[in-house]
Amino acid sequence: QLAPSTAAAKLPDHLRLPVEIEVDAASVDTLELPGLAGHPLRNAQAHVHLGAEQGLVHRAEGMRFGVGPMQLSGDAQIGTEGTLPLRLRLEATQATQPEAQQLELPPWARALRLAWHARFDASGPLARFNSTMVLRAQGQRLDARAEVAPLQAWPLPRLDVHAEKLDLSSFIALAPATALTGDVRIEPISGAVGRAGALTAQAKLINERPGRWDQRGLPLRDIKFDLRAPTGAAGRIEVTKVLATLAAEGSDAGSVQGSGEWNAGKVRLQARLTQVRPNLLDPRLAAMTLSGPLSLSAQFAPDSGRAGQV
Repeated sequence: QLAPSTAAAKLPDHLRLPVEIEVDAASVDTLELPGLAGHPLRNAQAHVHLGAEQGLVHRAEGMRFGVGPMQLSGDAQIGTEGTLPLRLRLEATQATQPEAQQLELPPWARALRLAWHARFDASGPLARFNSTMVLRAQGQRLDARAEVAPLQAWPLPRLDVHAEKLDLSSFIALAPATALTGDVRIEPISGAVGRAGALTAQAKLINERPGRWDQRGLPLRDIKFDLRAPTGAAGRIEVTKVLATLAAEGSDAGSVQGSGEWNAGKVRLQARLTQVRPNLLDPRLAAMTLSGPLSLSAQFAPDSGRAGQV
């Protein structure tokens, strides 16, 4: 078992080895890695070649291993000098081996059963590489492209995601049932001379299956939002615009538009409600129609839970 380090993460100057090692069929029954506590790799197998091409490349080909209910396969290599160029391909399906069948499946695996497939590709310098992910599952689609900077405060400085009929409850245990179609984009913007830049996020999503809260649905027909996170101010996110249409079981339940800010645990929101009918979102709420401005401020303390006022 590899113990996690407490030192600040940094990239090595090189990955060269004084010897060349090639193993035709390396195998490990169980391997626990930092960051995957409770999710060990099972039955890991690969052709491993350390110091290939006169020491310039480390390779692992024909990789196969299990993690929880997933079976993964693929190839990986990394350069040993310069920018440490990375190349990785992983494909994932649901595991069918006897040892995997004995595991208690998470909700997403029970919901999707064997009808899903995912692929992840990455390439580029280790400090900042490009990646793509493709997911297909029971009529759902998720396509993502990202620039990954693993040692930066914001490790995804650029992200493009397109979803079709995505059901969050299939993948996240406590998430509501949805059928989300739309796009999310994160990209950097340069600051003026002498000022730090920022990351912006825009999203436009349509929920084709709005439902009530008490039935584990999401009472939202569509949402658009713009966010901004200054790169020189960690822990600060500005919500420059939110526009949401509420609905459930085929009935419109009003709309909300507003803006706000999260800054080191402090939350400020300003919104305007238009014909919002809470009892359509959840029948346990009062039957009324709300229109007008709404202000919210709250303080989230890391040690004492949360405290706030509306």
